[in-house]
Amino acid sequence: MKKLSPFAENPFLTIKVSRLRIQKFLYNHIQRMMAVANPHFAAIIASTLALWTTIFGDLADYDQNLLKQVGLTKKADKAMADFIAKVVGIESLVAYKLIKGSADYIQIFPHGTSEYHKATKANILVLMKRVIDASHTFATQLGLTLEAEFIAIRDEYTSQTDDQIQEMELVDDLSPEFAAQKLAIFNQLYVNMITILLEYITMPRKMLTFFDETIVNFRKHTDNTYVLKVAANSNAVADISFTVDNTISIGSNNNFDLPYYFAPTPESLPPDTPSVLSAFTQIEIAGIDTGAPINKHLIFINTNNSEAKVEIDVT
Repeated sequence: MKKLSPFAENPFLTIKVSRLRIQKFLYNHIQRMMAVANPHFAAIIASTLALWTTIFGDLADYDQNLLKQVGLTKKADKAMADFIAKVVGIESLVAYKLIKGSADYIQIFPHGTSEYHKATKANILVLMKRVIDASHTFATQLGLTLEAEFIAIRDEYTSQTDDQIQEMELVDDLSPEFAAQKLAIFNQLYVNMITILLEYITMPRKMLTFFDETIVNFRKHTDNTYVLKVAANSNAVADISFTVDNTISIGSNNNFDLPYYFAPTPESLPPDTPSVLSAFTQIEIAGIDTGAPINKHLIFINTNNSEAKVEIDVT
């Protein structure tokens, strides 16, 4: 017989992610309950909707903002794809005009085209700046209009991502004091889980279809979870080790953006355009995108007047 003690604990209390992810998780759960249209769930749906309204406001407003975010994400993704296609498309021109393998060629393609094919949102702005700078430097050889064309793509990308962050913050602003409300959300989710289990007592695994665990990961703070505090108006180096084979998860519960970069030494200066960990988000970075093994350190830049905290997992 299995021990009964795990069944006497609320599993939702182990959630350690940003408020936006909790909000998304709760929204997804509500939609799944409503889709079943089971009258036995009417009471818990009503209670959950009431809790949502108290904390986040009108559900219809979230629906609209969610649609805007999806649209903005698609536009940003298209701009990113346009940049990658264009820079890969000029490789033959660069190879011919600047001589493939030369120091000038390497300014644009230090790792060939594969670096651009593998570009992520964590490093795309750094790559864009590299290409724009090189297009300016070698305008005579590559064409006088190339720099402007890449700037237009970059501006399209940044305008969409900036708008997306604003929409995400608009959704987040629907919450009064979220920290004081999390326990109520987790307790309601626990009640819902038990109610659903009772409905499907002979098929208990059906309960799992009402929750998308991938949104919150249900992870606990372990020895692998590292919490870094970055003092106001200062930089901080994360005390972690990673290789090209690792995945680095970084979570922020801060209400402001936090620039970061990977570097060979703790004293390395930041790039002109560091990556940015947006407010209330959680990201994953593949080890191959960190610049390892040359880059061994993850450094955060806090330009705000408040202390920042980030949670880091290396897997």
